[in-house]
Amino acid sequence: MPRKIYIQTELGTEKCCPMCNDYFPFDEEFYFKNGFKNGVQKWAARCKDCYMQSYRTGYDI
Repeated sequence: MPRKIYIQTELGTEKCCPMCNDYFPFDEEFYFKNGFKNGVQKWAARCKDCYMQSYRTGYDI
């Protein structure tokens, strides 16, 4: 059975990152905003950590 993308916890709404399969609070601390489309805010699918890892491969931080 596939994992749910969003779950409700005592912390509020949490979203599952498809890359690391962990749930994080669905806010700007853990996910990037990708602008607007048709007046609706769009968010990155992956958490910030996975997003940065995928775009910084080969670079030392």
